[in-house]
Amino acid sequence: MNTETELKFRIPPARLAALRRAVATRSARVLPLAAAYVDTPGEHLARARCALRLRREGDAWVQTLKAEGASALQRLEHNVSLSATDTPALDIARHDGTPAGQRLRALLAAAGPGQPLVERYATRVQRTHRLLRSGGAVVELALDEGEVRAGERRLPLSEIEFELVSGPPAALLALAARWAGRHGLVLDVRSKSELGHTLAAGLPGSPPSPATRLRPAPDAAALLAQALRPVLANAGQIAAGWSTADHGQQLHKALRRLRRLLARGCCGAAGRALVPSLAALQAALVDGDAPVLLASPATQRLWLDLLGLGLPAD
Repeated sequence: MNTETELKFRIPPARLAALRRAVATRSARVLPLAAAYVDTPGEHLARARCALRLRREGDAWVQTLKAEGASALQRLEHNVSLSATDTPALDIARHDGTPAGQRLRALLAAAGPGQPLVERYATRVQRTHRLLRSGGAVVELALDEGEVRAGERRLPLSEIEFELVSGPPAALLALAARWAGRHGLVLDVRSKSELGHTLAAGLPGSPPSPATRLRPAPDAAALLAQALRPVLANAGQIAAGWSTADHGQQLHKALRRLRRLLARGCCGAAGRALVPSLAALQAALVDGDAPVLLASPATQRLWLDLLGLGLPAD
């Protein structure tokens, strides 16, 4: 696998019991997962939004490398199943010849020679997962409950992922939208590795994502992805309940830039149609309860509609 297409949502505690019942049908399977994530002492992988881990999945071991993809829906991913019964040694050469492996080699070369890879944090979760078929797509639904650990620090983990196995990405978005509306789910673009990185650093949450100047892009989808990243990152952290004034400032800056981009026709009529909703949200955030507004079903629907703008035409 070179690319994964998935959406991840945070689960409000009050909704967890009902969501467990919805996931745990007779076709569901439960799998214990225990992963150790490695990085350089200078955190070169984390700063490049790259993650390298060894994970025990039931009785099997898998080495996985992930790196940032073309949009918030996609990440580069390469998995290697290992035959070891004891904890295997990490070997980055297992990812050579893949897009993610090329990214890793470039990062380590830029870090300089002799940089060791050491464990920075770990996760231990129970995964309840099953396949769903909807709109011509097959989607894996995975409910993860457990914790992230970094030294003596602990962070409870409760999230649900929708990963496209086959079929059109638009069907993944439609399915996720129905579940999000029914169970009050909140889109969270922070990966487990990002949660672990902030925990290891002793931070209460992810730092603000800067709304930097947009770079030239090969197409409208790539331009939209650039504009959307700081919107979703800052909005997700604010909705999670901890943020600084800079999170809000960067979110407003990113929303203004996104509105201008869509108003100029970056994504055609469908993009222009979302500009009033973005303007209304930005106005409401000035004096409103930002965490509540950003976690609301209407805002979650807006984020998914924006992600849908970047999908290729059927």
